[in-house]
Amino acid sequence: MIDQILQYITIRDELPDATVRGQFSCPAHDDRHPSAYLYPNQKWWCFVCNKGGNVIDYVSFRDGISNRDAIHYLTDKYSLRGAIAPEALERRHKAAQQREEVERRQTARLKTLEVIDAAIRWRRHASWSVEIGSEAWHQHEDWLANLEHEALRFEDLLRDD
Repeated sequence: MIDQILQYITIRDELPDATVRGQFSCPAHDDRHPSAYLYPNQKWWCFVCNKGGNVIDYVSFRDGISNRDAIHYLTDKYSLRGAIAPEALERRHKAAQQREEVERRQTARLKTLEVIDAAIRWRRHASWSVEIGSEAWHQHEDWLANLEHEALRFEDLLRDD
């Protein structure tokens, strides 16, 4: 039964509030700032209290119940009593892969936009701290406008994805 739970249920099913990067508040202690991290292998770990595990452990900590009760809770919630049809497992697996792909794209989008934003901020700072001639100033302004335009175009392309 434990293998079925781990194969069929992802931690994201029980953890809808995790950020795109997999950060969330630890269920094992009062956590006002996310200190736990969800890994791609469906395991989690808290860097404050050094606790972690799989979806069963997560539910156990979150609800303050034993692992045995967490197993019963998950099997009841997701109707895992008895055998699971292979088609249902396949649909579940495909949905999990699609979620991971969306998360990967969102993470790539955020990283790219952070780099573009840093480049724009650096260029603006550099222009304030260096006195340059009028021709160079216009080239600088053109470069900055082009970078901002490309950033917006990139955002539109990613949004269409």
